[in-house]
Amino acid sequence: MKLFSKKATHEDGKTNPYAMLKMLAVIAVFVMVLTWVIPAGYLEGTELIETTTTKLGIIDFFLGGIYTFNYFLLAIVLLILIGGFYGVVSKTTAYEEVVNKLAKFVSKHKIIAMLITSLVFTLLASVFLEVTPLIILIPFVISVMNKANYDKFVTFSTTFGAIMVGILGTTHTGFGLDMLYDYMGASMETNLAAHVVIMIIGYVLINMFAIMRINNKEQKPLLIEDRFVPEKETNNTSVVPVAVVTLFLGAIFVTFGLSRFIELNPMALLGIVLVVAYVAFFALYSKFGNQKVKNKKWPLITIMVSLFIFIILGYTNWSDLTDATIFTDFHNWLTSELVLVINGEEFALFGNLLGTSYEFGAWNAVIISIYLVIFAYVIAKTYGFKLDDTIKYFGEGMKKMLVPTILYAFAHILVVYCNWLPVVNNIVYGLANITESYSIIIIMIIGLVGAFFSSDPGFLGYLIGAFVGTMFVDNANTSALIVTSMYGFAQFLVPTGLLLLAGLNYCDISYTSWLKYIWKFALGLLVALVLVFLILG
Repeated sequence: MKLFSKKATHEDGKTNPYAMLKMLAVIAVFVMVLTWVIPAGYLEGTELIETTTTKLGIIDFFLGGIYTFNYFLLAIVLLILIGGFYGVVSKTTAYEEVVNKLAKFVSKHKIIAMLITSLVFTLLASVFLEVTPLIILIPFVISVMNKANYDKFVTFSTTFGAIMVGILGTTHTGFGLDMLYDYMGASMETNLAAHVVIMIIGYVLINMFAIMRINNKEQKPLLIEDRFVPEKETNNTSVVPVAVVTLFLGAIFVTFGLSRFIELNPMALLGIVLVVAYVAFFALYSKFGNQKVKNKKWPLITIMVSLFIFIILGYTNWSDLTDATIFTDFHNWLTSELVLVINGEEFALFGNLLGTSYEFGAWNAVIISIYLVIFAYVIAKTYGFKLDDTIKYFGEGMKKMLVPTILYAFAHILVVYCNWLPVVNNIVYGLANITESYSIIIIMIIGLVGAFFSSDPGFLGYLIGAFVGTMFVDNANTSALIVTSMYGFAQFLVPTGLLLLAGLNYCDISYTSWLKYIWKFALGLLVALVLVFLILG
């Protein structure tokens, strides 16, 4: 498989990763030239502390590309491991059967299924600490939508596009946008209703254009070339591996619940629950285990559902959504109360086995990456893959995610340049001082410029947040809403968008074709945003 094809972009909007990399290279050169013209400046209060023009040299230019992999390593590793996970999963006939059955159902309810799927991605993205883990669900959803004959632009809008809508209308996210608010001295709670309204507008608009695309009988659906098509028949299905793992995980949660009501050593209680669960399972297995397994789908479904649950539990911003301490209590119970007494000394079993761990609602990309590897191995054992074959399939899957991951990484390159030479500060300072009075349009432009130079909203907050918040202190909350919303708006258009290039490559859509499809949506959304800002301003 060629990683980068030099073949020209097709009329049907097919992507060309080589062209996308050239586009990013042109943008990087443009910023390199800016560093020779615009001095790097630092903002303190409402003042610009301007340094001398510090020119970005050729070596530093190329080092910037390398450092993107360093700065965003965790997310990059996660993307690669997503490919490995699906590389294993897609080799099972269970995956094909699940995809086919869902696709058959979805094809009969195309619009409703699209609206529900889009809504789930949008809502989760609006409350997640990180959006990258949501990509774990996308290959499966795309396989189903592709099999159900959805157009590739509709598929992109329903998956990657819906995540971008969630970023646009963030409500309780920790995805750097909260840092923008913090640096600007503003509170997201103050304008929470406005964020919800913006999210609803974005959701309605993007799905309205998707429905129009679906109902356009003259437009033949353009399908995605699915990267994870089932390729191997599996016969030796054993339910034991997946059952042992899921029962063990389930027993931990059950024990935690029982420990609230039963006065018993937590470790002893967990042992009792595990014994009951495993005895019940193996009693059933001894009765039916020697018979041919007719339903090969449920082990895979169990793993996929478990992954979905862990993603929701691990990355939802529970601390902002609720005052409940259940997840903190569970983490403390798991790592501190489940103890073994050895020679009179207490040994925190999971606390020591897990090492550094995080409660639900505070996960980073590392945690779910570990689960992907574990679950991929469990699936491999369940469906009878040898270890060598498992490693081979995992490697093949990682290779299929390599190009989207490279594009995802290089989309961050301006973050590195702006960290070294923050010319964007001078630009923002100049924009903020165009007029003496507060201007919504100027703040919108600042938000767009900031989004172009920084794919990381947290770093954008570090660069310009305190300055904008201080400069427009009387309108700090409105300014924060505008900047965060314009950051979300820009993700649909700017080639340095966090998810845009990687998603377009995955869905086999060229950047220019996407702009032709999305410009009416972007125009309508921009008008709606201006109206919302004017009402608040």
